[in-house]
Amino acid sequence: MNAQDTSTGRYAQFADIRKEVSELGGQYIELPTHVIVHIPGKDRLVATFDNRAALNSNDQRRPWGDKLILEQGWGCLGVMAIEQNWYRCPDLYPTLETLVANTLVPAYSGFSLYGNSMGGFGALTFSRLFPDPITVTFNPQTSLIHDVVPFERRFEPGRGLGDWTGPYVDGAEGAACAAKNYVFYDPMVVEDKLHALRLVGANSVMFPCPWLTHPFMPVLASMQLLKPSAVSALEGTLTRKTFFDDFRRRRFSDRYMQELLTAAVSRGHSRLARAALEKRLLQRQSNQRDLLEGIVAAGGHL
Repeated sequence: MNAQDTSTGRYAQFADIRKEVSELGGQYIELPTHVIVHIPGKDRLVATFDNRAALNSNDQRRPWGDKLILEQGWGCLGVMAIEQNWYRCPDLYPTLETLVANTLVPAYSGFSLYGNSMGGFGALTFSRLFPDPITVTFNPQTSLIHDVVPFERRFEPGRGLGDWTGPYVDGAEGAACAAKNYVFYDPMVVEDKLHALRLVGANSVMFPCPWLTHPFMPVLASMQLLKPSAVSALEGTLTRKTFFDDFRRRRFSDRYMQELLTAAVSRGHSRLARAALEKRLLQRQSNQRDLLEGIVAAGGHL
């Protein structure tokens, strides 16, 4: 790797994390289309995988979700994409296999994998690298192979980005090797529901969360549910009862109400949307009242 590539080229956004990892005695590896970093910690290693949105950032890059992981004192293995190729990089597989087997497995007593959307696919499919792992995924895709997931039409370009006949092509196969899978998804998004159904099994705990849409982690965060749920799931202690008891607070989330009203209006249910908003405002006023009323009012003109 020449200095131009590292300082000002395709790896320039990784300068800060490269320096940090070096100072902490971790690992930093540059591949043609990925960067792998290991930030050392104690007890549990959490492997995280970029979603597609990570590639849109012009800022210095960090592993997806690393703040939450490092706050627990855990180690973080970040697989960060330089190109949106759905982890179809031949150099990635042997590099991860060697790093995990020789360096990381001996250093930790527990292993979790964490990702959202495309990152959820990465977490599921690479879980087989670890002993008795826990996977925590939000709206994950399980594959882009047409014969395996013919219902998936949202990411057609991804099917042409690399070899989908090699290893690590089906997250459902990886999930079958895990000790436990926590799967969060919106059943009202048909494709996400069908991917989730491929993960149903004795080792999976399913969390259908209607009306949170595909990128629903920000909605969970608006309810103060994301962090405690993710930490408990990564530890393997989260239960459906605990989560859904807390999920009741969604009715007081402006972000959730925005998604719910938008969905109702788009389906022609403006009267139901108006009734839901009026009931919500009787229970608790909203700083976003004008926005919410605007969504309902727009439905009357459709």
